[in-house]
Amino acid sequence: MNEFKADPKGWLHKAIAEPDQKLAFFVGAGISINSGLPDFGCLNKRLIRSIGPKDWDPMDITEICRRDDSSSKMSEIDEICNCLRPEVLIQEVLQIHGDNTLEFYKWLEGGIPNSNHYYLAIALKKGHYVFTTNVDTLIEQACDELKVSYKPVVFENEYKALVDNISDNNSSIDFDSCLFKLHGSISRESSCSGLNRYKSIQFALNQVGKGLNTFSKKVLTDCLLARDFIFLGYSGNDHFSVQPVLKNTDTGQTDRKIYWLKYSKSPSELEVDDDIGGFLVQKNKLWERATDGKEVESSIWEDVSVLEVLAQRNTAYLIKGDSSATLKEIINQVADAKVIPEAFELKKTLDKILEESKDSGVSTICEPRWVKDISDFNRCLCAAALLIRVRDLDSAMPHLKEAKRFATADEERAKVERLFAVIDSIKRPTGKKPSTDDLRKTIDACMEKGALVPMIEACLEMANLYRIARSFDKANDILDEVEAELNQPYIKKIEMAFDDKSRLMAQLLHYRGLICGLGLSGDISNKLKGLNYCKNALGFADLVGDISRKAAVLNGRGLIMYQLAEKMDDPLQVAESSSNGQPTENADYWLQEAESSLNESLALYARIRDPRSSFQPLRNLMLVHLLRAQQSEPNNCEHWYELALKDCDRSERYLAQVHTDSNELSGDQIELCYRRACILGKLGKTDEACSLFKTVLSHWEAKNDPHQQARI
Repeated sequence: MNEFKADPKGWLHKAIAEPDQKLAFFVGAGISINSGLPDFGCLNKRLIRSIGPKDWDPMDITEICRRDDSSSKMSEIDEICNCLRPEVLIQEVLQIHGDNTLEFYKWLEGGIPNSNHYYLAIALKKGHYVFTTNVDTLIEQACDELKVSYKPVVFENEYKALVDNISDNNSSIDFDSCLFKLHGSISRESSCSGLNRYKSIQFALNQVGKGLNTFSKKVLTDCLLARDFIFLGYSGNDHFSVQPVLKNTDTGQTDRKIYWLKYSKSPSELEVDDDIGGFLVQKNKLWERATDGKEVESSIWEDVSVLEVLAQRNTAYLIKGDSSATLKEIINQVADAKVIPEAFELKKTLDKILEESKDSGVSTICEPRWVKDISDFNRCLCAAALLIRVRDLDSAMPHLKEAKRFATADEERAKVERLFAVIDSIKRPTGKKPSTDDLRKTIDACMEKGALVPMIEACLEMANLYRIARSFDKANDILDEVEAELNQPYIKKIEMAFDDKSRLMAQLLHYRGLICGLGLSGDISNKLKGLNYCKNALGFADLVGDISRKAAVLNGRGLIMYQLAEKMDDPLQVAESSSNGQPTENADYWLQEAESSLNESLALYARIRDPRSSFQPLRNLMLVHLLRAQQSEPNNCEHWYELALKDCDRSERYLAQVHTDSNELSGDQIELCYRRACILGKLGKTDEACSLFKTVLSHWEAKNDPHQQARI
């Protein structure tokens, strides 16, 4: 048995008492919970309570984290906070309340260092690296108290300087005693005041969805290849920034190890698991559970994220137990033995560590002054936007109607109408034609007032409504006008934000891809053009970190690839495409690519908890599996039909989470019913199939749709 598995506590003691190698520590919010700072769940609840409708919850803000309330008002707050990651939530709020939102980070100031921070301070003293996603300054405070020198690295230019130094000197990586703050930091500079204290945090928030910047990603990747890593108090839930780097670093280049300490009340001693094969099996089981279409707790995604990283390594350890208590015991031993010069200072400060003070300081937290001046319009609009974001449309609609009532300016009305269009596109019953009248009025009003961004957003929503109604010429005409508008030189003069322009371009190119790849005549050349539009849309979505748009584009791309696989059965189309010099990969290639793109889309939608949108890639995966069955040998067909049936089940469970105002079956539900009937028929279950076909036929007879009736 190796040294760590035999005695993890002794190994962690040795790491700061007499280390025989340099290590890297990666720490998250879990290390600061015992320091009197609010955890992210509590922080989010206070934030939402502060900016939401005034009657959302009448209770005192200091009591929010202490009460488990089942009332509808409180459950909306809980739902938003449970479904959105803190940085994603704050980014959404920034869209409405601007930079003032950053003042809420004042709630993460204060607190006192605990045993975790003192342990890391000593680790920095010994030359280890420390990476953290925390923005508080408790590690820095612990270093100051122990008189430990360290090198903070916060801003992009600081990461760039490190990378350039390595390149210029052609030297190996050496970042001894560096404290890397990947998500920014509350400034400790006396010259920084007001919002300037959160400048680096604002930059990190702007990166949400983009991933780490080029230089911080390079530093983290190189460190993962150069040193063994110890993870403390980190959930792995940074799905769009840190976790992909941890998961995708090419571990074949290194034999470095990962030690992941995961908090658990039991066992009383640290329990070590090093079964790499078991990690992979657990990850796959949890992935299936997390994407099964049922509502799952956020801890499932935490476990998936951790196991995705551990399963990639040749040597990895998952350690469960109370690591904070273990580290407290270790630093007491270090202080008593006086193995470091700072032992006396450390001993003096240990009595400040109050493990039971998890909620201390709550009563001293005050709302920023500007909160009192938030208009009723913005309070209701923010509530509606957040509830739409988590796809609770029934709860969102009353807030949006209130926002419409409070709106006094054309730009405000434009924002409301855009959200109504979003809800309409999600909830539209079968056979209902999209209405563009309100959007047209909004566009005219915004044009008159010069409200460019809301006008373009409304135009894009209208183009999409025309696309859904299969009026492709009208949709393309609008997209042409919008693209010309976005490329006008005067755009720079009115200082449209880079993120706004890139976000709008991602949306525009996505719709072009859907029109070209799925809407126009279904020849191979159009579908390949559609894929190219999707590729460019993904580029813009990545630039601004628009996760929802990226997932939507990946879904559209997967469906186009599926249809290309279908086209490969048509020799005439393949011959024509070849004669035009276009790539004509075989059907199996396109099916593999479609499956990969759709699974990636599902992963993104499921992680951001968007059930209505999660349904879409699953429905398309079902089509892929049905085509697999058609193209398979007879003895393999049943396997693919069973997979398609499983996709059908998962899709229905996702749709069941989306509530509409209508008792009528939605178009998605009817289509699933039809597909299930087809699959059951292929599996020989004819009675069940015929019963479902009758249900679908009755629906289309009521809609007086002869085309669909003939299809059934």
